[in-house]
Amino acid sequence: MKAFRSLRRNVLALRRSSEETGQDYRSRLLFELRRRSKQLISTLNPFDEEHRYERLVGPAGIWPQLQHYQFNALTSLGLKPWHSVIDIGCGPITVGLPLISYLNRGNYVGLDLLPEPLVESYRRVAQRGLVQKNPLLLCSSTFGRRELEGRTFDFLWMSQLSYHLDDLRLVLLFEQVRSMMKDSSIFLADVIDPQLHIDADDTWRGFSYYLRPIDLYEELAQQFSLSVHRRGTLLDYGYPGKINLSRNTLLEFRKIDAPLQPQLDVDVGTLSGRKDAALVF
Repeated sequence: MKAFRSLRRNVLALRRSSEETGQDYRSRLLFELRRRSKQLISTLNPFDEEHRYERLVGPAGIWPQLQHYQFNALTSLGLKPWHSVIDIGCGPITVGLPLISYLNRGNYVGLDLLPEPLVESYRRVAQRGLVQKNPLLLCSSTFGRRELEGRTFDFLWMSQLSYHLDDLRLVLLFEQVRSMMKDSSIFLADVIDPQLHIDADDTWRGFSYYLRPIDLYEELAQQFSLSVHRRGTLLDYGYPGKINLSRNTLLEFRKIDAPLQPQLDVDVGTLSGRKDAALVF
């Protein structure tokens, strides 16, 4: 059944949409065939490191582009070498590796729920001779609440993760993020295009999808005294346009002067929304 759903998603994804011209469709189809061919070749090569990493992040076949878009987004929005960064859901440090090279010593913290990608992260740091940059890589189920108590960051970054958090974990995320922000800090996170349709039982590595209108993120931010600005789509920062996630909106959160509302004011029951459709990984 799982294989059938995967096949169905891929078939649907390769169909021509009503909005596409013939030329656009042929261009996207060629892109997908190249991406999937690269993915297949990597799967058959046990020594292919990129394939090992892509199993932990996705979508597959665009590892360099994923790295580029994240680094470009952060630096375009003001990140400098002297800033400190926490990379929430860092995986196998997709953007972490270039960030560790770019930032001053000790200024990168990578955080992930799962230990497997962190094993790859440590390996990559050692292979690239970046141990002296003293990055901190943490496995945490509380977004660093216990492990990073009292520590703050200039930039808080979370890529392609918000829509895998259920309502309670989303509230806990905002609560923890708020505690790790200075007055000048910036929290950047992308939210999935609510117009995408996802099958109710679709998952990615065991994580469900939660589609929410952007204004619900804005309402939640207000509860935690955060302002919200829409900073365009992932496509604007170099994410491959032929991947549907390129339409994700990048949100920038900053502290505002309003007093922090109690957590109980957040009605988590109104946050979730789900729609039927097909995403490709």
